[in-house]
Amino acid sequence: MVTGTVMAGAFFGNLADTMKENREYIKQRHSLLENYFLTSGFEKMKELNEARGLRRQRIDMAEGLGLSRDAAAVLETSGQLSLELERLSELNNKGELDKSQLKKISEFIVESLPEEKVTAAIKYVTQGDLSFSKPGSASETAIAALYNATDEQEFMESALNFSKITSDQPTIKLGPIDYTTRSADIITLSDRRSVYNNLAASIGGYLGTGVVNDAQGNFLSFQGESPENSQAILNNAYNVYENVYKSAGALENPSEIINKIGENVKVLKASGQDLAQIAKNPSFDVNFQPEPVVIDPEASAAKDAMTIGGITEKDYEENFFNQNRLNKE
Repeated sequence: MVTGTVMAGAFFGNLADTMKENREYIKQRHSLLENYFLTSGFEKMKELNEARGLRRQRIDMAEGLGLSRDAAAVLETSGQLSLELERLSELNNKGELDKSQLKKISEFIVESLPEEKVTAAIKYVTQGDLSFSKPGSASETAIAALYNATDEQEFMESALNFSKITSDQPTIKLGPIDYTTRSADIITLSDRRSVYNNLAASIGGYLGTGVVNDAQGNFLSFQGESPENSQAILNNAYNVYENVYKSAGALENPSEIINKIGENVKVLKASGQDLAQIAKNPSFDVNFQPEPVVIDPEASAAKDAMTIGGITEKDYEENFFNQNRLNKE
């Protein structure tokens, strides 16, 4: 009986010692993990504060150049803002930046994404720093949870939350946005002339009209059939080119835009439309149905030739020739 009591006492004594050792182990582990998380966390949060400060600087710079804050936030989140700022800043320094176009570009960028993604991008670039001096901040709450954890599970959950606080990743991943800011480049007179020359050469061949150039190779005029309609078609072609070129979502290069316009003119001409009809189709819509040409018999007769005794001058000359031939025979 005594032996059993001694054995039981030894068992519970060992159990108590083991529990004490476990508590000490857990306490030491918590202490080590706290030091690790807090030390690495402080360093990480310092880096994050610097990174977020740089993000805000880029956003401010983009706004100064003419992009909206929302559009800048989207580009920052997708990783495209830094390179864009370099290009736009260079244009601005040379006085070749059309800031009015950046408003339209901003609208296109924002409208190209679902609202929740735009909201996530704005949150990513505008969230506050991770300073511990802000009472009630997420970082302060996470650190307090680490200190106050009473068991292993609470501590690990607190550590996980703390890790999330020190993460610098947006809640929604954004891939590259398909857009262009080339419309923000001021189009120079030389650029316009070059486009005009290329368009004239392209559509002139399809229309079957001659192109007259000056000594420098610059377009002057059309010659041949209906030059005034050919000129109207060229003016329409340049308007289409400029509209496409200035579209934030159009990624074709200038040559591709010009070739597309020329192809449409080719299709319209091949469909049997004359130059006057093509000139009345300013967008070169290949499905456009022109109004049929109505010929006024009276106007046509007056236009063809004057009449002599009720017949046209052409018929009179033919009758006169035939009569002379018969008389000779």
